[in-house]
Amino acid sequence: LDKDDEWWIADNDLKNFDRTYYYDREIIFLVKWNLNNNKWVEYYQKKYPYIESRHINCIYKLKEFLYIGTDYGLLTLDLITNKWDLYNSEDGFYDEDIQRIVHYNDILYLATSKGMILFSHIINQTISTNYKFLLNYQINDILAFQDILYIASDRGFYTLNLNNEKYNLISNRELYELELYENNLFASTENQIFKLEKNQIKPVFDINYIENFRVFGDYIWVNNRNV
Repeated sequence: LDKDDEWWIADNDLKNFDRTYYYDREIIFLVKWNLNNNKWVEYYQKKYPYIESRHINCIYKLKEFLYIGTDYGLLTLDLITNKWDLYNSEDGFYDEDIQRIVHYNDILYLATSKGMILFSHIINQTISTNYKFLLNYQINDILAFQDILYIASDRGFYTLNLNNEKYNLISNRELYELELYENNLFASTENQIFKLEKNQIKPVFDINYIENFRVFGDYIWVNNRNV
């Protein structure tokens, strides 16, 4: 859901959007749904045919550009000209598996399985970084709030000050997903939900096989993959 009340929807199955699948029919790559007028727009990505809707991991809209994290790199769509471009190892990416996208001060922070890539929204290219402490780390999730980037990796939970680039290891525990609700940060492992309090993660409750979760109101909603 973007800031214009438009939903961007990708399908991780070969049967796209409840439609009958025909081999002679173009495969829908992405769908936009305008919440206010109930208008649907279908997008067909033909330039890179090996990248399908099921390879999409995350989507972020910024001004006239749509940034799409895929298993094969960062796809961009110019929403004015409908021009597609792909940024990958040929453009300085040391990993093409883009799992999360966070935007801060015209920079896109891209979480990958081998560290974090910084990508300039202004010039549409990678920029250098001193974040060597994350090199070859699997970044499970990232979240920006009040000039701080929260980083959940396979080697611990970090905070990174985006103004002075100082980082701090909060916990050696591997966290998988981060969620911000009313200025409170929550995180998950495979079997626990945590809350960040005074730079410490404190358990909230235990539940096995956590796939993902969301916080809303007085409740934490957990998707258990065994149910």
